[in-house]
Amino acid sequence: MTETTGRARKFVERRRFSRRKLEVRVLIAVERNGRVVHLAGQSKEISPGGLGAVVIGHLSEDESVSIDLRLSDSGEVLSLRAHVRNNPYQQHFGFEFTDVPDDLLSGLQQVCESLPLS
Repeated sequence: MTETTGRARKFVERRRFSRRKLEVRVLIAVERNGRVVHLAGQSKEISPGGLGAVVIGHLSEDESVSIDLRLSDSGEVLSLRAHVRNNPYQQHFGFEFTDVPDDLLSGLQQVCESLPLS
């Protein structure tokens, strides 16, 4: 095992939630200079605590955003507030959900449990 692989494994072990595979379109809204800017993206993984997605456009770490996505074929759009947490790769961003109501968090946990591990 390389040093990098070992560090990555320890980081994964510290996560609060396991990541699950989810590839759906997402729409990111961020307010800049009094205007709302919309960015399109594709989720890669989700957990009750956040989302990983490839986004076309620039986001800054700690920026507050709104994320719209569909978790099922029902057509219901889920809107979640989040902070941009990292950008480990060029346009792949990590988002941490914020202010998730308990009932929505419970539903999100159920959906995540039905998805394959990432």
